Amino acid sequence: MLFQILIREEILYISISKKPSKEEIAAFKMKVTEADAVVDYRIELASLEQAVKKQFCECYSLAQEKIESVDNIILSHSNEV
Repeated sequence: MLFQILIREEILYISISKKPSKEEIAAFKMKVTEADAVVDYRIELASLEQAVKKQFCECYSLAQEKIESVDNIILSHSNEV
């Protein structure tokens, strides 16, 4: 599901091949931004409880250590085929 991971200025950028479900958007308090052919899903980690952060890591196959040093995560999905 993950294609590329880039960490820049306390933001973790992840390119994804599948859009998050409505349940994931709600559970992880994602803010959705659409621009041309890309949809970004922004997660502010400070707004999530530890158990929810763990669930996020499991859902997106991330080691929890990867998110400890970042404040925000942006999942990007390209609508182009």
